[in-house]
Amino acid sequence: MESDTSQNLLNKIEKISSGATKCGLDFMKLIDVQDDIKELSEFLGISYDQTILFACLVELSLQKTVTLEHLARHLKSSIIKIINLIYEIEELEHKKYIQKCLKSDSKKHSYKDIGYTVPINVIESLRTVDKSKLNSTIRLPLPKFLEEITYMIGGRAENLMPTYTLLDQVEFLITMNRRHQFVQFVNDNTKLTVDKCVVFILAYYRLKRQLGIDIDSLVSPIFDDFSEQMAYIQDLSVGNSELFKKNIVRFQESQFTNERIIGLTYRTLKMLYNFFPELNAQEESVDGLIKPASIKNKRLYYDDFLKKQIESLTAVLNKKHFSKFQTRLQESSLPKGITAIFYGQSGTGKTETAYQIAKKTGRDIMMVELSQLKSKWFGESEKQIKGIFDTYKRVFDNSKVKPILFINEADGMFSKRTEINSKASSTDQTLNTIQNIILQELENFEGILFATTNLTGNLDGAFERRFLFKIEFKNPVPEVREKIWKSKLPELKSTHLKDLSSKYQLSGGEIENVARKYMIEKVIERKQLSLARLMEFCELEKPFQKQNRIGFHN
Repeated sequence: MESDTSQNLLNKIEKISSGATKCGLDFMKLIDVQDDIKELSEFLGISYDQTILFACLVELSLQKTVTLEHLARHLKSSIIKIINLIYEIEELEHKKYIQKCLKSDSKKHSYKDIGYTVPINVIESLRTVDKSKLNSTIRLPLPKFLEEITYMIGGRAENLMPTYTLLDQVEFLITMNRRHQFVQFVNDNTKLTVDKCVVFILAYYRLKRQLGIDIDSLVSPIFDDFSEQMAYIQDLSVGNSELFKKNIVRFQESQFTNERIIGLTYRTLKMLYNFFPELNAQEESVDGLIKPASIKNKRLYYDDFLKKQIESLTAVLNKKHFSKFQTRLQESSLPKGITAIFYGQSGTGKTETAYQIAKKTGRDIMMVELSQLKSKWFGESEKQIKGIFDTYKRVFDNSKVKPILFINEADGMFSKRTEINSKASSTDQTLNTIQNIILQELENFEGILFATTNLTGNLDGAFERRFLFKIEFKNPVPEVREKIWKSKLPELKSTHLKDLSSKYQLSGGEIENVARKYMIEKVIERKQLSLARLMEFCELEKPFQKQNRIGFHN
């Protein structure tokens, strides 16, 4: 029964359109189809004249985009007379029964550039006589929604419509599909419709397993004005866009030097993949990234004050606390980054502490040895330093559990800066530039940074201020040294432990060296443990302490 009714409704449209070709725009002459016009008018909730124009547009649009010239030819009328009816057509457009597009990308388009199509949901509504489909334009499954946006932008690129018409249609589709959590997320976090288009295109291609798109290819189809296109690309290329500021998109590596690739951040991907739990968002990998599972458990011994500081830092980086802590900082307009510098003599456990905190909090380590970045080519070191922070930002944005950027042995880079003048060497100038780059990166840093240095009194004040946690690693006190000796050589008697701990002010690393030498003798030379031999090793561990310094004596 529904099939017969729907066929009759489609027949009415055909009869109305056919009759309209003979009336010379005097619609009151359509006496033979008065009942058909009335029924279609009531179904759509539009006026008499609008119903006739709509019927003509439906029939013609099934063949091609309908221009005013096509409509005039169909109604055997002049284009001027059709233009006089444009307000009726605009009402149909307002009700979303037709969609307007322009066949010129010029801002100064004329009436001959205007064309119209009838959305598929409207055709389906007429076919099935189902009014509910009139407003479902465009209520689409998320993949279909993303595909529709992408195809619309491709259509604009073929000069079917100007940018402002495209953006209007995109906003309409967004309004009709806000029930999708991802669409709502994009709409809430971006103000510019152009930015929304960029995110939806990236999401569409991400579902097709394309991880990123170069900026020019992504943006150029959206704009009909070249200067506006260039200005938008410029802002996007330098990261001066709310898409970056709101952590929606990120830069990605490209094999081509001049190509700027952007993709979605982990935050955005998480929202997108909420709809597709069977698909796993591919996280970017970085060479040399140290996984917490690869770090061996190692018990470290600290004095009470140092232990308390380490525990506080570890607590902040706990997965349950970290995001809350950063949110609190942001709400208070305070820097979000968690930065810590471990300073003190070598062998006191700075590096190992960083590893153990990473393991305990389940965080990857992006390891950097600044001393290895010094390049003989002027300017290369600066690029490498900037590249380190850029890479870390990408990994940080694309990681569920935020990684640690670990700058180990940063002595030369964090020392007091040299005053640059006309007599400064190129090396001094380069080092000064590198230090300024690091200082600027730390100023805006939002991630997790650990740094170690053996400097105890020559740390530049500007660097010192940029570290939230400043933790000094001193040589262990006798009580702690005793625990370290016991952990390395459990067979030692308690009296021997006390003697060694009180007599030799060794660091944990130095005690470990002594223990290793003892184990070598025990295994290779099959010698039994001897306190005297251990003491010899302790003396050898600091061979220069009893020697006078070279130079002038006091």
